[in-house]
Order: sequence, then structure tokens, then C-alpha cells
Amino acid sequence: MATNRRTKAVKLPGMYTCEQAAVELRMNADTIRRYVHRGLIKAGVLSGIYLIAEKDLAEFRDNRREPGRPPHKKTA
Repeated sequence: MATNRRTKAVKLPGMYTCEQAAVELRMNADTIRRYVHRGLIKAGVLSGIYLIAEKDLAEFRDNRREPGRPPHKKTA
């Protein structure tokens, strides 16, 4: 599947590009890339395109702190 780095043409089951993840999280794709660089979101690279597993995106979303809200407390 050849694609330009900035296109949404990559479609792999259970995987998201930064652009697709940005739509899911209602964020900017550049912010997603920064989070990947910082290690806040786990991602792999395929042909120069970051791919984020569905479970890793869900983990980030579930643990993300909303601005102005206290950190999410987990109960065991």
C-alpha cells in the first residue's frame, strides 16, 4: 500500500495513522505526532508513517487528563 505521508489512504485493521487518531481524539495530527515522539502514545513506523494500535490509542484516551480536571484515579 503505497501512500503519501500526509494522506489518509492507509487502512490497516486495528491500526490508526496520526491523522486517523487525531480524528478519533478530536486533536490535531501534529499534536499526536508530538505525543508519539515524547512516548505518550505507543506507535510503530511503516514506510515512514506512524501506526498506532487500536489498544494503544484506547489506553491513551482512557488515561488522558482533560484540561482543568483532576487526574483519573484508578481503583483496584
